[in-house]
Amino acid sequence: MLENGEFRRLGELEQRHVDIRVIAATNVDLRAKVDSGEFREDLFYRLRVITITIPPLRERREDIVGLSQIFLSEFCEKAGKKVNGFTLEAMDLLLSHHWPGNVRELKNIIQSAVVLCRGNVITPEDILPSGIFDRSAAPPSDEGLNPLEAHEKAMLIDALKKSNWVQKDAAKILGISRRVMHYKIRKFNLMPGKEN
Repeated sequence: MLENGEFRRLGELEQRHVDIRVIAATNVDLRAKVDSGEFREDLFYRLRVITITIPPLRERREDIVGLSQIFLSEFCEKAGKKVNGFTLEAMDLLLSHHWPGNVRELKNIIQSAVVLCRGNVITPEDILPSGIFDRSAAPPSDEGLNPLEAHEKAMLIDALKKSNWVQKDAAKILGISRRVMHYKIRKFNLMPGKEN
């Protein structure tokens, strides 16, 4: 099919023609995999019509601002929130990070910041709880919780304490719906006197 655009469905005699383009991505050296016998050479040459090499995000910092804005718009729309942008300090924080997780890491950080943002702009405080930039700043992790979940649980407990465990008021403090608040309380098995 890759070579001539034709295929036959299982059990059929008739050849079908399709006009398709295959776009494949990898983060490994396929040439080395072919040489070591770990990847089929014929498939390698069928896929390798045009090669586009995209450097990692840390080597193209000029893209961080634009990508951050794109992800901000995407996640604001999904969350139904109105966040207008980033403070200079927040953007400096994003620009100074090494980005070992590449664009996916940036996307996850922006998604987290949108969820945590209480105002109309993303601040460093909205970014830092992710625990990515400064591991020492992350709240102590409960067993089985990643740093973001541990921070989320800590925020829920704080809001519940401030509201005297009135869930409707705690939800308002956090800017989430009562339904989401009920879900989070069940998720973390929270009840008065059992905050840990």
